[in-house]
Amino acid sequence: MPRRALRTLTLLVAASACSVEDRAIRLRVDAATADASAPAPCDARCACPRTFDPPADGLVAWFDSSCLAPGRAARWPDLSGAGRDAVQPTTLDQPEVFAAGINNRNALYFNGVRQHMKLPDGTLPAANGPFTVLVAASFDDIERTYNGLIAWGGIYGGHVLVNPGGHMFLWWGVEARANVAGIGVPDAAPVVLAYVYNSAGRRDLGTWSLHLNGVRLVSTQAQYANIADDTDITVGRATDYWAAAGRPSNHLQGFLGEVILYGRALGDDELASVESYLLQKWAPQAAGPR
Repeated sequence: MPRRALRTLTLLVAASACSVEDRAIRLRVDAATADASAPAPCDARCACPRTFDPPADGLVAWFDSSCLAPGRAARWPDLSGAGRDAVQPTTLDQPEVFAAGINNRNALYFNGVRQHMKLPDGTLPAANGPFTVLVAASFDDIERTYNGLIAWGGIYGGHVLVNPGGHMFLWWGVEARANVAGIGVPDAAPVVLAYVYNSAGRRDLGTWSLHLNGVRLVSTQAQYANIADDTDITVGRATDYWAAAGRPSNHLQGFLGEVILYGRALGDDELASVESYLLQKWAPQAAGPR
C-alpha cells in the first residue's frame, strides 16, 4: 500500500448525524487502523456514534454518556436525530462525566444537590399521552434521597422517581413495592429501569407497566390521570409538589449511563430488545431471561 494511503483523513458528515446547530461536523479517522466494526470517535459537537438501532417509531430522545469526555457537561447530545439535546448553561448545576462511572464506561454523575439538565418543551407528552422511559442508572443513596430521574410539567406534573427505600415511583401513577437495591446489594449496583404508560386521553387513567432489569414488577391501572404539561422537562431532578412551601426539589444522587424516551408505549418485544441492549452494556450482572 502506498504510504500516502496511511495518512489521516478528514471526513465531512451530514448535519443530520449531529444534534447541534444543524451544521456539518468533522470526524478524524486513521485510515491505517480504521476498523469498520468499531464506532467512530466522538467529536465534541456531535452525539455519540450509534452502537444499537432501537425501534424508530416514536423515539423522541436518546442520551448516551459512554463517549462523553470527562468533566462538566453543559450539553448531552441527543442520538435520536430529533435535536433534543439536554443542556445546562449554569456551571454549578452541570453534572460531571466520570471515566468508568458505570461498568467501566464513562457515565454522567449528578451530585444530589442541584445538578440537572433541561430538555426542550414537547420532549414528553402533555396531558395524558402515552410514553416509555428507559434509564440505565447507578444510585449512591436510595435510603434517604428521593432520586428524580425525569420530570415534566412543573411541580404539578409528571415525575419518574426512585423513592427512599429504593421503590420505583411515578408521581401521579402507581408505586412498585420492589426495591432497586435489595439486601446485600449496594446502592451503586447499576440497574436498568423501564416505565411504560399507555393512555388514550387526558381523563383516561391509563395503564402503567414498571420494569427492573428486564423483569416486569407491576402492570396495572394508574391511580390518577396525568395532567402534566409538556414543559419544564428535566433530567436528574424532579420538582416537588411541596416546593412552594420550601421543600427542596428531588435531585438524583448517582450516575446516569443512558436515557431513552419514546412518545408511545413500547410493545413487549420492542421493550425486551431495548432492555437487553441496556443490560448488556451497563448492568451485565443483572442480565438474564425475562
